[in-house]
Amino acid sequence: RERRSRAAAVMWTLLIMSMVGVLGAGFVLRDNVIQMWPAAERLYQMVGLEREAPGAGLVVRKISTKVSNREDVKVLTVIGEVANISQDVRQVPRIYAILYDENKRELQRWPFSTRERRLLPGEIVPFQTEVKNPAQGTKGLTFEFGDSK
Repeated sequence: RERRSRAAAVMWTLLIMSMVGVLGAGFVLRDNVIQMWPAAERLYQMVGLEREAPGAGLVVRKISTKVSNREDVKVLTVIGEVANISQDVRQVPRIYAILYDENKRELQRWPFSTRERRLLPGEIVPFQTEVKNPAQGTKGLTFEFGDSK
């Protein structure tokens, strides 16, 4: 009897430890789980573990622009930096530069990436991107972080 109750206790302990391990891995690796099984995102949302938006904890700042002509083609060059303002290491996803008109309607967008794909807390990476023939009627520029795919 004593041997059976010890064996049962060991089995229950192993079962509980396995469940905790699986749940812990599911929490830590939730982005990977969602990527492999997109339906899992709903399960995570149901338990309050939404996926962070791409670029969470990152900001685009210190923007300057320059318009020039190269071989009779108008080129808009954008220079700036991406900063990690969070307390965690962050992946830097693809970034989209977006030109818009006076009514805030999108006129043109293009993707670009930084040379660093991951930033430590407080770390900064400069970038430069350009687009040929920027849209007529452009009144502003903004940025969006996209998926890192």
